[in-house]
Amino acid sequence: MQSSHLLIHALQTAGLVLANRLSENSSVTVVVLEAGKAHFEDPLVDKIDGWLQQMMKPDYDWEFFTVPQPHAHDKPARWSRGKGLGGSSAINLLGWTKPEPADIDAWEKLGNPGWNFKRLHEYIKKAERDVNNTIGTDGECHCFMDHRSTLIASRPNLSCLCADEHWCRSIVPEGNAYEVGPQTSGAYKMLSSIDPEKGTRASSVTGYLLPAIHRPNLKVLTEAYVNKFVTRHEGDKLTATGVEFEHGGNVYQVHATKEVILSAGAIKSPNILELSGIGDRRVLEPLGIPVLKDIPGVGANVQEHYTLTGLVLGESGERSVQNRWADGTKEMRQAPDAALSRPAHTSTATTKPEEATEAATYPPGLKEQYDIQLDILRDSQIPDLEIMLLPVSFAAPCKGLRTYELCSVCSHSTIVIGKPYISLPIVISHPFARGTIHISSADPKAAPLIDPRYFEEETERDILLEGFKFARKISNTSPFKDLVVAEVLPGPEVTEDRQIVVFNHVITFIDSAGSLSMMPQDKGGAVDPALRIYGCKNVRVVDLSVVPLTVSAHTQGMNAILITSVNTHLHPAVIVYGLAEMGLFLSPDFEIGNLCAGL
Repeated sequence: MQSSHLLIHALQTAGLVLANRLSENSSVTVVVLEAGKAHFEDPLVDKIDGWLQQMMKPDYDWEFFTVPQPHAHDKPARWSRGKGLGGSSAINLLGWTKPEPADIDAWEKLGNPGWNFKRLHEYIKKAERDVNNTIGTDGECHCFMDHRSTLIASRPNLSCLCADEHWCRSIVPEGNAYEVGPQTSGAYKMLSSIDPEKGTRASSVTGYLLPAIHRPNLKVLTEAYVNKFVTRHEGDKLTATGVEFEHGGNVYQVHATKEVILSAGAIKSPNILELSGIGDRRVLEPLGIPVLKDIPGVGANVQEHYTLTGLVLGESGERSVQNRWADGTKEMRQAPDAALSRPAHTSTATTKPEEATEAATYPPGLKEQYDIQLDILRDSQIPDLEIMLLPVSFAAPCKGLRTYELCSVCSHSTIVIGKPYISLPIVISHPFARGTIHISSADPKAAPLIDPRYFEEETERDILLEGFKFARKISNTSPFKDLVVAEVLPGPEVTEDRQIVVFNHVITFIDSAGSLSMMPQDKGGAVDPALRIYGCKNVRVVDLSVVPLTVSAHTQGMNAILITSVNTHLHPAVIVYGLAEMGLFLSPDFEIGNLCAGL
């Protein structure tokens, strides 16, 4: 009988970070199960513009959709999620930003002692490596970060050149210039998870898995689809005795004597628990799944950084932003070092509306969250919006798609193939809507029911509309307006709030959190401050699903921060208990070493 000490179900970024940290102990065998493919040396993953071609392709993307959204055209919205090693860090837009101190401090206020910015700040720095200390251009727009070695955060030449500078200089009079530190408001050139030495994407695969893959105690099995936990009752607690998964058309079980750690992301982690009989009985009973633990917080409190497609602008000049993006990505692949001599990738602006609608009557846990969010909303130093400058069109022509046009999300498109465009999508940093993610069937491979409840809270719509108006103002402000020929979408004639909402479509920003929130159970929580599922003796969750209140930052870095802090400082019991006492034993007919061969 073959044995391993730790099994990680790693559908998303956090799983590989956890595998790296835990396998540092050579006496511990770590097995990683990934439902997708490895995608090693895959150009669509490695290329920094590959995300444009990955989305909604089944080898790379889970191709999720929401249920129809009553307040967003009554249509489903696409929820892309990375499928394969690295999860969404292999398909995202490469943005790397830090959370606000108030965002992290909110976790402690919601009933989680020790989860505060002061204690996590060192792990925030440890999770990144900044490869160049300044942008290398004059003016107010500059950026400084600590040098740490794990995931790379850099400013390679990818797009925009003078457009970046014009964008920042048009916005700076509206607020303060940005330096990367505790605060994130202002106008700046966003860091990117790109390795400038190779000109390729930096993901949890390159940052955490590949540096550790030579360890004999680390095994990785791809195309292994986890169905559910195998469990038994011990008194009033539920104990996970193993995991059932499929691989190569066969079903296997891995048996655990102590603990099981779930790291499948904000969508799949609650799904696996529900398939195992752990969740809200109102969801499980109609599907014929025996309720082993009734935990209403499973699949609830979902938050997402979603975006309005915003403005699409026609750009002047032969050397367009869009063409420079294409040339820049080619140059990065052919001569990456040369690209460091010029400015950076994606530009971002953050702003804050002055007022928001007060919440009415809400359940106790949600009321506490909203009270914190309203305090954040009133703080002029904390951004509530992100406006990005992207060298792509968020609306496609009727016939065909060229490489640098993202997707057809607007039926009113007047985009012309071959013309250069700039998009200014508007992203909400602190959404007020609280959605749900639940299974739709007892079949593990059935698509989940994702309901983010877009625009259910009127405050969100008002905030995004303010962001849209601000972006339009900047597009008409020198020097940025000198690059713009015309506003293509929605068009300058669209001025009323109702018209703006109608012409804008909502898309996900691959930043879901909260579906297994770390809060007291009587306030809607699903895990305690030690990341244990309530009512379960030995099941813990380590991914963004535990975040009770999302942050005003791109969340790929939060996975690394979460794992690093749990592993080394906040909750040593998770690691000590897991490494010293947990044993995962494979069925006699299951040879994990053989299945992992060749990876």
